[in-house]
Amino acid sequence: TGASAQCEFYAPTTNSFTSASSLEQARSMATATMTKSGKIYVNGCWYNSSYGLECYDPETGTFSKVAEGLNAYHPLLLSLRGERVAIAYGNALVVAEDGVTTNVESELLTDYPILRCWDETQMKYFQLADYSYILVGKSGSQAVLLNVYDDATEGVKVSKIADLPMTLPDNESVGIGYYDQATRVFCNNDKRKVYVQTTLVDNGCSPVIVEYDYPSATRLEGGIARSEERRVGKECRS
Repeated sequence: TGASAQCEFYAPTTNSFTSASSLEQARSMATATMTKSGKIYVNGCWYNSSYGLECYDPETGTFSKVAEGLNAYHPLLLSLRGERVAIAYGNALVVAEDGVTTNVESELLTDYPILRCWDETQMKYFQLADYSYILVGKSGSQAVLLNVYDDATEGVKVSKIADLPMTLPDNESVGIGYYDQATRVFCNNDKRKVYVQTTLVDNGCSPVIVEYDYPSATRLEGGIARSEERRVGKECRS
């Protein structure tokens, strides 16, 4: 019903909440991610998303603004190497580092903007391994699986994994399609399979699950897409 800056810590050992320092910007429909250092980054807001990206530092116990971020509600926040964070929304993908945001240029994101939704619990991505993510892009009625991967040398790259057999309404003009919200990505590490729960409008709007073989992390070299096997095992987590 409104934006809030209140934050709390939850302790599973005691099943209790305690007060934490407040966000600098009151938010609603924001997204958060944590890097390996334990810092937590927050971006997005329905009512006022102009404040940008802020960070909670566990050493100081406070939030502070660290970059401009994206003017969006429920953007995707992806933890990268070091203290770099990728913020993605629609066809926009930026990397925030040391207070500076850099645009990641990708024709794939231009052709297939990242599927957006109202509900944070249905964010359309899965962490395949460290710094490697699977997400869904959509253009008109066509949707694809994309891989966003942070290469140690070349930085953040985007590649296409597969086409999805989806027939969705083209609601990009309003920023969201009702049937888009039925789409999720999840994985089975043991069977090395990727599953996409989606909706086929031509099939009476019935939910279906599509299965794919586990993809390798992908990067671009000299404009040519190449795949390399990466050990995932216990690293892979939802």
